[in-house]
This record gives sequence, structure tokens and C-alpha cells, in this order.
Amino acid sequence: MQSNASPTGAPLTVDNLNTARTALLRQLDDRGKPVRVGSGKLTLLVPTELEAQAVEITKSVKRANTANNNVNVYDGIVTVVASKWIAEAGTPLASKTTAWFLIDPSVAKLLFVLREGVQTHTATDANTLNKTFYAYGRWATGWTDWRGVYGSLGDGATYSL
Repeated sequence: MQSNASPTGAPLTVDNLNTARTALLRQLDDRGKPVRVGSGKLTLLVPTELEAQAVEITKSVKRANTANNNVNVYDGIVTVVASKWIAEAGTPLASKTTAWFLIDPSVAKLLFVLREGVQTHTATDANTLNKTFYAYGRWATGWTDWRGVYGSLGDGATYSL
């Protein structure tokens, strides 16, 4: 069995980003063969609370948070995308302002799924003749396959699959 998530809720750090990339590179398909993921441009998806830290980790000329002169290997291959929706109330990760995901967009294409098209309705109040307009629709975003995605709750808590 393989997983595309950190079982220890690894917080976003340079070392844990390296662990995530290594896990992407080692993902297998249903036949146990290596999947071609993790070797090109990657997307680091974070909540807005982690945006500054993610940019510092991926865009520094030298390796972030160290006193040595190591080159930052993520500069130029990782694009940071911050979204307030990761930790938005009503989502599965509500209040998880520490969650982060490393995504290979060549494999895990983000999708927009229109579940129900927008429908409009007008109601007129018989007494005042005031009109009320209603609109309703349902949609979702995400991806359809776990391959090419690595995630962590980032809270340091251990869980099992």
C-alpha cells in the first residue's frame, strides 16, 4: 500500500518539502510501476497563512533558514499558490491553516466540475409588487486522481491509514 500524504502531519519546512518531492518521485501505478511524476515543474499549494513561508522556502537564492551556502534547489521549479479556501469554514480542512500540498500539474490536473448549472428564479410579492431574484448553482474544484499529489496536514499530529 502507498500513500500520498504525510502520516506525521509534517509542517512546511525545506526538509519536509524535500521528503514530499521524494515521495512524488517514488509513486507507483496500479501495476507497481513508477509513475512519471515529480521531476518537472511543481506547484506548492498552501493556505494564505503559509504563503510567506512557502515563498521564502522556494524562492530564496540560497537555502532558507540555514547559515550555510547551499543552493536552493526549489528556486525555479516550484510555484507557490496560496488559497484562502484550503482552511475555509465548511471545507474538510476547516481550521487547518497548516495544511500544504505538493502537486505535479502535468499529472494531477486541477479541474472545475459544474455539478448543476446556474438556475435563476424571480418571485414577486403580491402586496408590494417587489421582485426578488434568486440564483442557484453547484460546482466543485479538485483533481480526479491522487497520483502526482502529496499532502500534509502540517499540524505535527500522527495518524494512520
